[in-house]
Amino acid sequence: ELINNNGGAGMKSLFQCIVRVVPQQFDGHKCLTNLKVGDVVNVLQEGVGPDNKYNLCSIERSAASSSSEEKHISVGWFPCSCLEKVEQTT
Repeated sequence: ELINNNGGAGMKSLFQCIVRVVPQQFDGHKCLTNLKVGDVVNVLQEGVGPDNKYNLCSIERSAASSSSEEKHISVGWFPCSCLEKVEQTT
C-alpha cells in the first residue's frame, strides 16, 4: 500500500466505486488494504494486474497518528469483482 499526499501519484479519478466484498486472502504489496464494505474508492485505472482483474484505486484517509486534520491518500489494486460502480447523477 502506497501512502502519499498527492492524490494517487497525480492520477485523475475515472469514477468511484463502493466496496461490496473484502477478500479474506488479499494482502499483496500492491494491494489496497484496510478497506471495509461500504468504503468508496476512486478508480484511477481499470484492468491492471494479473489477468487484468484489478482496478488501481485510491482512498483518502485521516492520519490516525496525528491530532491534526491531515489526510493521506492510499493507493493500490483492488479486485474488480468486489467493487460496484457509483452512478454519477448529473
